Amino acid sequence: MNEVEIEYCEPCGLLPAAEKTGHALLTTHAGRIHGLRFTPGHGGVFRVDVDGETVFDKASEEDFDVDVIVARVGARLTPPTIQL
Repeated sequence: MNEVEIEYCEPCGLLPAAEKTGHALLTTHAGRIHGLRFTPGHGGVFRVDVDGETVFDKASEEDFDVDVIVARVGARLTPPTIQL
């Protein structure tokens, strides 16, 4: 399905980080991501899920690295289908 959700802490000001991550995902994996949803949250949350499975969670990660997130998302995406 290749649906990506970025949940970010709105009161913490993490929207710019979510936007930067979303932009990087869409430019790197163009055509492979079928949906990208931004979900405002609270409590310091910054989590990225692919098809409901978490690939990055700031609560359990030391570093926030967009390149690492993009690579993890890419590893979870199903390959594009070729239509003949």
